[in-house]
Amino acid sequence: MGPGQAADHAGERPARRCRRQHREHRRRRAGRRSGHGSHRSRAARGAIGPRPRAGRRHRGVAGGRTAAGLDGRRVGPARPDAQARRVKPEEQQALQTWLALEHEAVWLYGQVGARVRDLAGAARASYDAHRTERDHLLTTLHAAGATPVGPQLTYGDELVSNVRQARAAAADLEHRICAACVTVVGLAGRAGRTRAVAGLRAAALAAIDWDADPQAFPGLR
Repeated sequence: MGPGQAADHAGERPARRCRRQHREHRRRRAGRRSGHGSHRSRAARGAIGPRPRAGRRHRGVAGGRTAAGLDGRRVGPARPDAQARRVKPEEQQALQTWLALEHEAVWLYGQVGARVRDLAGAARASYDAHRTERDHLLTTLHAAGATPVGPQLTYGDELVSNVRQARAAAADLEHRICAACVTVVGLAGRAGRTRAVAGLRAAALAAIDWDADPQAFPGLR
């Protein structure tokens, strides 16, 4: 309180002066509390750390570096063409030849199953097996960036109409598939070679099932 204020308040009545002093005392106490609280709030904020800026609170799996794969880990399934890109051009050509024969096999066994009732069950089993192999080859070639060869509208001029024709046509086709698999075996890497060996074995056994004579070295005749 300055000298002027003291002179102004000198003539106040005692009751009024007491009330005024009480109000000033309360204001000073309130100011001390406010300053102390601000200090505590600043100390608490310093201990906890700065508040995150708006727009960054929900970054994490959905919006941070992890979701973008920037932490070095792959997010999601591996790309399907990661392995197939290593397929050499000459191996791709051999796979295309094999695929063309699988297209023919799907067509042939569909014809046999529809036209030769006595062989319908065997034709159906062969049809399913070759369709599965065809789909695998399509996937492999697509993943390698190649355009897979498509099926023809028909194969050959003569339609299969009896058991003898069906068995002869099936045995010949399985032998040609054996030869295609042997070519792939000589060109492919480990994974492709394993698949081609399995295809070679399946075709050699299928040829015998269709009454072909066993061969010591299938696909090398």
